[in-house]
Amino acid sequence: KSERFAFGSALRRYGSALQAGRHTAARGHFLQLADACWRELYSRCGAKPLHRTAREFAAEALTGLPPETAKLVAEFVRWDEAARYDAHWHNQPTLQQMTVLVAGLQARQP
Repeated sequence: KSERFAFGSALRRYGSALQAGRHTAARGHFLQLADACWRELYSRCGAKPLHRTAREFAAEALTGLPPETAKLVAEFVRWDEAARYDAHWHNQPTLQQMTVLVAGLQARQP
């Protein structure tokens, strides 16, 4: 339940910063949101082995996710890498894209 609050709060802050054109703040809020997304992925797919990169972990995790969620997770990994490592963060995900990703991550498999 606390993770849902973390998602909701981070989504609101991210969307607000994007809408206001505050890209530095949006990047910080995205990274908070990304951390919550990674925790949810680890919860669903198991912990990331220390010898694996995030990209390798996500590639393995994709096989256990519904196809639409898997596609968003693959995009999420690229957004996360860009936000963490690129000097200039271009092509930020929209609030809608992040909302759909979070919903997909939180959906329980049948």
